[in-house]
Amino acid sequence: MKVLHATLVLVCGLILGGGCDAGNSKSLETPNPVQGKGGLVFSILDRNLGDVRQETIYKDIQFPFEVCGNSPVTITVYDLSCGCTEAKILVDGKVWPRGEPLLPGMKGMLSATFDAARYKGQKTSSITLRGEGADLPAQLTLNAFVKPHFELQPTQARFGEILVGRLRESDPVKEIQVTASGPFEIIRWRRLPKGIVVEASGEPEEAADGSQVRRFKIRVTENAPEGRLYSSALAETTLGHNLEILIHAQVQGPVRYYPSNRLWFGMQDQGQARTMTVRCLAATDSVSLQTPEALFKGSDAFSIQVVEKKPGEEYLVRVRLGANASVGRHNGILEIKWPEETGLRSFEIPISSIVRTAP
Repeated sequence: MKVLHATLVLVCGLILGGGCDAGNSKSLETPNPVQGKGGLVFSILDRNLGDVRQETIYKDIQFPFEVCGNSPVTITVYDLSCGCTEAKILVDGKVWPRGEPLLPGMKGMLSATFDAARYKGQKTSSITLRGEGADLPAQLTLNAFVKPHFELQPTQARFGEILVGRLRESDPVKEIQVTASGPFEIIRWRRLPKGIVVEASGEPEEAADGSQVRRFKIRVTENAPEGRLYSSALAETTLGHNLEILIHAQVQGPVRYYPSNRLWFGMQDQGQARTMTVRCLAATDSVSLQTPEALFKGSDAFSIQVVEKKPGEEYLVRVRLGANASVGRHNGILEIKWPEETGLRSFEIPISSIVRTAP
């Protein structure tokens, strides 16, 4: 539990000061602002919690008040701007029931709880008091800068496009610097993507504020499968919070395909023919391609042709949407299959188009 005491006094829309007389004017022509209908005088309207840590609950954040004037004040509603905040009125250390009148002269406090949860960066939360009394509704504010228990620099391990293990000379490595809220050790890696190894690098560095800086090397090994890698390494730590490192890579096999996700003809008018192409390129000079076989399953509105552009280096698979295609959706799967002796994996790409009635 963290108890935060008053450090900041702001003058806002509420009567603000050390007591009921703080707002009195010395001029006889100025009416006393606290006479007549009762009001709450808060000595603090805004609390700045400074830097706080994620997944930490800060309790008993205090907003002291006094009931001024000649009439009671009744609080019926606490409007909270987000689920990160809770609030209650305390008088003599006990919870004051909502809707029960607060009598003139009473002193107490609004006690708030702030849950940093998974927020990150600047966070502002407000508590609006509604009911019967002068200056109601009244708003109290909590401000905090939420920091994670682990700050990473860079924030992710981005490898970009890399060749599959058997085609490269060495494994690519990225280093991540981790600044933790305190000294920590890795208990175990709860999740590691296939082909990814994480190793500690160098000695931990202790900072004056109690934080610790450690460095980790993320390596993509030859066991990483071809294709898009978008995952994370997740470690259980002695801080009681998980360390997560996001990892991005495009592991490129012996053949590059353009496009690689899908062949989309878009919206076509009936009676129009259109041809699109899938390019197949050798990823390195050490790869020698042979003429592939193109297999198609789907709408008969499409026809397929394989063209040799550069022997051993580049082949084109042309897909034609015929002018006689009927109105509606046309879909299919194109499989590019290499001769068995090459040891190359087949490649599949979806094809789709919508044919509409010509205007």
